[in-house]
Amino acid sequence: MAPPDPAYVVDPADPRAPSEERWACMSVEERARVVDLLPPAEKHLAAEAAIAEERKRAEAAEAKAEAAEVEKQRAEAEKQRAETEKQRAEARLAEALAELEKLRGR
Repeated sequence: MAPPDPAYVVDPADPRAPSEERWACMSVEERARVVDLLPPAEKHLAAEAAIAEERKRAEAAEAKAEAAEVEKQRAEAEKQRAETEKQRAEARLAEALAELEKLRGR
């Protein structure tokens, strides 16, 4: 996809906010310039688009944090299971060694 023209032009006879695709390609400064050129209703729509975009980013960050927390809990549970298994194995080894010593002693 080719990048859009560098400057977005608002037609005074038919003022419209840029497309979502175009908006996503704009810098913060360019967005501010375009919003300043729009009539109040269009400014409202542009602001809503910006809010929706920020909400998506926040939701994505929250989902990522939640996934990381779930992974951390899974890893902790796995670590606990491994520690329990290690303790059981050590106990079985101690029992086997004790039994071996008994058998050698006879």
